Amino acid sequence: MHDQIEIFNKNKIHYSTKIVSAILDRNDKNETEFIVCYDKFTKIEDIILEIWTPEGKKVKSVKKKEMQDISAVNESTIATDVRCLTYECNENLVPYIIKTEYSTISSQSFHIDSHSPIYPTNTSIIKSNFLVINHDTMNKVRFNETIWGQPNIEKKLETINYSWEMTGITPAFCKKILESESSHIITPILESFQMDNVEGEMKTWKSFGQWLSKLNEGMDILDEKTQVEIKAIAGLETDKKAIVRKLYNYLQDNMRYVSIQLGIGGFKPMPAQDVHNYKYGDCKALSNYMKTMLNIVDIPSNYIIIMGGQNPRYVNIQKPHNPFNHAILAVPLEGDTIFLECTSQTNPFGYQGSFTGNRMALLVDGENSKLIKTKSYTYKDNIISNNIDITDLNELLPSIRLKQTLSGIGIEYLNYHFISALPDDKFAAYVLDNGFEGIDKLKLVQRNYPYNYEYTFSSSKKILKTGSRIFVDVNIVGLPQSIRSDLGKEIKK
Repeated sequence: MHDQIEIFNKNKIHYSTKIVSAILDRNDKNETEFIVCYDKFTKIEDIILEIWTPEGKKVKSVKKKEMQDISAVNESTIATDVRCLTYECNENLVPYIIKTEYSTISSQSFHIDSHSPIYPTNTSIIKSNFLVINHDTMNKVRFNETIWGQPNIEKKLETINYSWEMTGITPAFCKKILESESSHIITPILESFQMDNVEGEMKTWKSFGQWLSKLNEGMDILDEKTQVEIKAIAGLETDKKAIVRKLYNYLQDNMRYVSIQLGIGGFKPMPAQDVHNYKYGDCKALSNYMKTMLNIVDIPSNYIIIMGGQNPRYVNIQKPHNPFNHAILAVPLEGDTIFLECTSQTNPFGYQGSFTGNRMALLVDGENSKLIKTKSYTYKDNIISNNIDITDLNELLPSIRLKQTLSGIGIEYLNYHFISALPDDKFAAYVLDNGFEGIDKLKLVQRNYPYNYEYTFSSSKKILKTGSRIFVDVNIVGLPQSIRSDLGKEIKK
């Protein structure tokens, strides 16, 4: 594997790759699929895809017209201008060799192609090289911290070259790295960049926030009719926290999340008025819309970009970069800051949980842009309280009553924070199908919002009678993975 990037200037980035793969297993689908993506800013120049025998005989050459050209939409993205050329190499003769070469040219420099020889499948890497050639020597290129260490640097007359070479990478090593929190993906970062002719700098977190602030300009305008509607929702309420809650409830009840990644729109929110009119938006658009509604009632808030997910990427505080994939909103009130997840129609007011809690994020506010830390949930905050009453032990199938209270990240047990909006019958059916093991005939007795539940059920698998003794397995419910991992981290501290 050999990847090469040439940085001519912030408007022209050339990427090329050469890969030679030996396929030893006919079922190894991950290594036999060729895929290269392009978009508004990136064009494919050359493609070579060939199949060879181990003895050096060419079996076939795949032409570009034989490849599928598909949109990169998925279950969470319904609109994107990213497209992919794909081809599945299904050769009957094993082993065989796949030789791949292709190159692309990009007119934006905010996102530059990355390199990693780590594969999630049972793959060995004999040799992997990564070369970055910077022709624009006045524009500094940096690299994120990875397990591969610092590059070899060669300063020439007109370029500065950065290179890595990795050899003898085994499947066991790949598995170990993927299971660790170490970064294995080398990403070039230009200190001065542009996308869609909007120039920015990645020299400081402040300058990065200024670029994002520039993208958000003019997106926070609502017409007079809409402003009247927003003020009517707030009504005569004077308590700021209560007003924020009202507007957030309105957002949850009326807007839905739709991922739209079109050009620079992957970073720039759609206009607030469009969100109001069409009743949908992505994380950027919905957060910007919520911020705009709060502006109407004179409550300041801050747009924030963050890494969403239970395993966020490491944020190097000293070296600005872009590890973020999500947007939320922060509302600073007296004595408290409320973080709002604007994409969820079911999240409790102010709840972040394991998706965006306890991590670094970038507060976007022009000259005041800075890194902040989101809400931390310690083991004292995360509680699943279960009160179990067992009656009629002498009966063939005793009755069990469970009173359950959830708080903190505890509300993520069985994804309760996602399904809390279901009606009682569907909610009980979901719990029975996805929750308590060995339970028969579960009945939901009462359900007090947000997270207090009472169930009755029977269980032939949880109670064992041997002679005059009765053994009861009270481990009916267990901790979700996110709580177990967070609890372990707190105990280690």
